[in-house]
Amino acid sequence: MMGAVGSSGPISPASVPLRDLALITLVLEQFKSQGLFDTFCQDCLAQMDNKPAYQNWRQKVDNFVSVVQSGMLEAGVDRILSEVVDPKLNHIFWPQTERAIHEFLAAQKKAAVPAPTPEPGSQDPPAPSQKASQEYICHILEAPLN
Repeated sequence: MMGAVGSSGPISPASVPLRDLALITLVLEQFKSQGLFDTFCQDCLAQMDNKPAYQNWRQKVDNFVSVVQSGMLEAGVDRILSEVVDPKLNHIFWPQTERAIHEFLAAQKKAAVPAPTPEPGSQDPPAPSQKASQEYICHILEAPLN
């Protein structure tokens, strides 16, 4: 919306009195009923089609839409995940996650129960297998947290 004659710029709609907003609405409805907005839009679109900036932008949008619709974007993400994340999943991420969970659970258990006095000659129990650890962790993660 343009400012009044002699003003320095556009007028904020919030500063326009309600009676003026009603007048503006009436004028806009008159423009619409005469088809002036359609004429303005057609004129601007005709000029835009000839501008290199619009043509470049339109081509980029069309290319992006084609990539999304073709599934190339999704396939690319899947390929990156399988090449980068999957190899690290079992060898790096899982062991570190498992270790962190064991440390957390050990700290919780230690805080909740005083450590028993070890008997002379007793040995530490064997470390659980990876499958047993995974099943235990999955069981813990499925249990509701208190």
